[in-house]
Amino acid sequence: AREVASMAAVAPGRCAGCSVARAAAVAALLALPPLCNIFVPSSETLRACLLLIYQIWVWPVAICSKSPATLGAAGFALLAGAAVQKVKWDISSGFFGHIVAGMALIAGGRSAILGRGEPVTARWFVAALGCVMFAFATGSQYYHTILGQNPPKLMHLVHTAIYAIAFTLALIIGMPDFLRSTPRLQAYTASMLEARQLMDPACLLALGVLLYTHRHDPSEIGTQMHLLLGVLLVLLSLVQLLHAVVHNAFDAAAAVSKLTRRLTGFCWCLTGLWLVHMAFFLYVSGDEARGKGRGIHHLIWRDKEGVVKEPLPTEGAGFYLACEIIVGAVLVLAIGDADADGAQRARNMPDGGYRASMLAHADDESEALNGKPVHLQGGDEA
Repeated sequence: AREVASMAAVAPGRCAGCSVARAAAVAALLALPPLCNIFVPSSETLRACLLLIYQIWVWPVAICSKSPATLGAAGFALLAGAAVQKVKWDISSGFFGHIVAGMALIAGGRSAILGRGEPVTARWFVAALGCVMFAFATGSQYYHTILGQNPPKLMHLVHTAIYAIAFTLALIIGMPDFLRSTPRLQAYTASMLEARQLMDPACLLALGVLLYTHRHDPSEIGTQMHLLLGVLLVLLSLVQLLHAVVHNAFDAAAAVSKLTRRLTGFCWCLTGLWLVHMAFFLYVSGDEARGKGRGIHHLIWRDKEGVVKEPLPTEGAGFYLACEIIVGAVLVLAIGDADADGAQRARNMPDGGYRASMLAHADDESEALNGKPVHLQGGDEA
């Protein structure tokens, strides 16, 4: 009992320390974009390295934090950083599109791993930002390419369809949270989640088919990487459907359910990592729409004269994907271990399982002092 009381006394200090650390993180994030204005990379390699460091610094905070202040600071840092990097660093606009989509998929993987079998969901305002982005992309694509063409080109229709399906996916991912937060609509949450068991795989499958059959990037390596992206999306749709079937048949705590959640999270994370990989390796600079995007891929395979001597596109894309598969597996294991550590810490908190076990132990000691038998784990009596 004294140990429980001492832990309770320490807990406020820990919370205060967390608040200080969170405030420091927010301040650091707010300071990053202005600092980016001061320094403009002088070389393509340095620009790619600084861009990579910046994204690694900000995105994990945006994905993992639950504090509104920290989320707001991370969002500000991302938007301000993107503006600076676009205007002063001349970063390709395609880079940011692939980064945002990839990180959203990684966040979906984290949600799948840490969830209880429900479809991947996001806060309604986060999903609303995704809807705005994809609605703008859909409208812009339609206005600039399809409107006025008679007949329209199929490639432009496919582009518009890709953005429209992505808009639909963002909408339904945020809808459950919106329904829960609206008292008059809470009764429809269960129906929405049930409908999403089929809608999510359908949208992912449609995206995969379009990206597999559509030549999104005219460059050879870009074509191969988008083809593999289509394959990953098709695989994700099938695993997502399996995820729904397993959790309808088994309890969420069953071993097969836990394994299915990790497999589903792995597919989400792998697809997201592939999009992030494409952003850094293909679209740091240049005109990706004309197949002239440049990134880390072109920096790796250039000779002393700066001439890019690329490997075979299929071989290069396959090598990159193999690396991302290993990274994705490690990421999923790290997320799962973090979840286990969090559960253990919850049990050790004064108001969790640790408190209950300590109080039970104190009662056992009291009964022993009064001459009553105490049943221990081994079955012995004291």
